[in-house]
Amino acid sequence: MGLLARLGGWFGAGSITRRRGQFEAAVGILYPLADVAVIVGASVLAFVLHFKLELGPETPYRQIDFFLPAFAVYAMAFVITGLAFHAYRDPDRMSVVVRTYRLITAATLALLATIGAMYFASPGILDFARVLLVFLWLLVIAFTVILRTILGRSLRILAHFGIGSERILILGGGPEALAVHDLLVGYPGPRYTVIGRLQDDDDADAETSIPVLGPLQILRGALIEHAIDKVVIALPRADSELLLEIAGVCGSQRVNVWMLPDHFQLMVSMVGEEQLAGLPLMTINDVRLKGISRLTKRLVDIVTSTLLLIILSAPLLLIALAVWIDSRGQIFYVQQRMGHDGKRFSMIKFRSMRADAEAGGRNWTVADDPRVTRVGRFLRRFSLDEMPQLINVLKGEMSLVGPRPERPEYVERFGREYPRFLERHREKAGMSGWAQVNGLRGDVSITERTLYDLYYVENWSLGLDLRILLRTIVEVVRGRAY
Repeated sequence: MGLLARLGGWFGAGSITRRRGQFEAAVGILYPLADVAVIVGASVLAFVLHFKLELGPETPYRQIDFFLPAFAVYAMAFVITGLAFHAYRDPDRMSVVVRTYRLITAATLALLATIGAMYFASPGILDFARVLLVFLWLLVIAFTVILRTILGRSLRILAHFGIGSERILILGGGPEALAVHDLLVGYPGPRYTVIGRLQDDDDADAETSIPVLGPLQILRGALIEHAIDKVVIALPRADSELLLEIAGVCGSQRVNVWMLPDHFQLMVSMVGEEQLAGLPLMTINDVRLKGISRLTKRLVDIVTSTLLLIILSAPLLLIALAVWIDSRGQIFYVQQRMGHDGKRFSMIKFRSMRADAEAGGRNWTVADDPRVTRVGRFLRRFSLDEMPQLINVLKGEMSLVGPRPERPEYVERFGREYPRFLERHREKAGMSGWAQVNGLRGDVSITERTLYDLYYVENWSLGLDLRILLRTIVEVVRGRAY
């Protein structure tokens, strides 16, 4: 009991947003790891049922070693399919029907992938494994459904101690606000804690029992003072300007937003659908990189950057020598940039300008900049000056794909001048990004580039990353500088 209370103090409602994010990340990784453990158990049990209890046909393959590769393929395919069909996105908030449907879909597609792999690898063993695979399919469905129920109940128990409980702020004071409040309070387990509501005088409802914290104008202060995790918009008469202002304030504090679907058509941000006890809600300012998705992206970054640094070690040494011969001075140019969550880091590039290029102050690079050296011009044309950033990727300061990082002084200025600019820092900066492959490079509209960056943050997928990387390679080969 004491340990749970202490954990509640660390992960719970009173902790800062970062700790809440750590809990969500831990839960996001827990589910797929638990699924893999369940599949291991189901595989062993399916083997026992098939061969030890003689429930399948006679076969010469009576050692479990023969089937370990197939079990590994099944586990990997199940997790990948679960990611594709959102089986790991807030699984404890899904209805039983939706959760079961997604698990059956993942189990079925994983079965087809395993059959295909066995057919091409060893057609003979597949003839004796059909009953085994049917057992595996049925057991995985049964075990994962049971597992989800157990994990959901466990999370509710933890919520009693403040672990994983979300602090909710409602905007509005009419019957809509009361209805949402009742649903949140009545949700199984103390998953949600309604801190209060903000309302203007004309939205007041004397019978609403939700504590009033003040008018809508104090939203930013309320988010900080009460460590709010989510905001629910229950303002049926709100216009688009007000809604966008609310979204901007919440986004700057990395607070997600739920809203009633009547407001959906008024928003320009990426909006996702969710349900709470049957009530349809829309969520905005919600990043796609959570839990296992974030871990997957990081693993891809580590493996890819390591391989590229090894493969390109000789060409990188030649480039370094060419930079030094062409213009004596430092080989690398190290510059402070702003990355994930506003953290500063030292971005590494091959120096492409004269050593004294910034003697008169830092300025934007322009076309045909006279400060660029001969070697530097070639490096920039094919983006070779960016290659040392693979070190930043390996260190975890950057990613292969993400919004391009800016200098801290520009971030401070753009954050004041351009709505939602700071929200692009909700993910790691990238060597290439969605804005860059769509032609928004160099001295371009900050507003337009920000919209592309936010689209990436709110629509991330491994497929989108791959698409951006392939388009980046094409643009680099064409000699279009980034």
